[in-house]
Amino acid sequence: MNLQRERCSICTSWRCTARARLWLNFLAFYYSTGDKPYWEDGLGGQTDSWDGYLTWIRHWVVSAGLGPYRDTLGAADAEATHTWLLDRRTRLVYVSERGNPVARQLLREQWPSEAWPNISPEEALDLMQHRIAQQSQHLPSQEQIMAFYHQHLQDVADLSDWLEKYWPMKVSGRGQ
Repeated sequence: MNLQRERCSICTSWRCTARARLWLNFLAFYYSTGDKPYWEDGLGGQTDSWDGYLTWIRHWVVSAGLGPYRDTLGAADAEATHTWLLDRRTRLVYVSERGNPVARQLLREQWPSEAWPNISPEEALDLMQHRIAQQSQHLPSQEQIMAFYHQHLQDVADLSDWLEKYWPMKVSGRGQ
């Protein structure tokens, strides 16, 4: 894996490029109070789309597969006690207690040692301040925000369509 020490234009991480993240096997997901789903990969993470997350997690196949754990993965008014781990290669999902040391180790060990930053707290603060200043210089226009919003709505609708195409709800008594 070629990890370049530069800012990633997709995930904004200064540790690696997004290309390195494509090779990762495991991602962890959970939902936090305030309608914020999170993902993490052992090196970093961020919040993500609440409606996309809920479209996925509430689909009947996913929800049924999570069984009793579906209520432990967090909600707008309840902090998650568990997280689900997606194995991107096998497409299996595992549920673990949040903060479980074995799950954390699994996520961390998928990264080579050179991926971990070797910088001082002062350097990390400088990088964070630089990123904040950079973001404030490039504020999107109203048109860009609306275009992003409409694309996001289309992406969530596409996810829902994809889920129904591959895992349609079979309702007995309706001739399906």
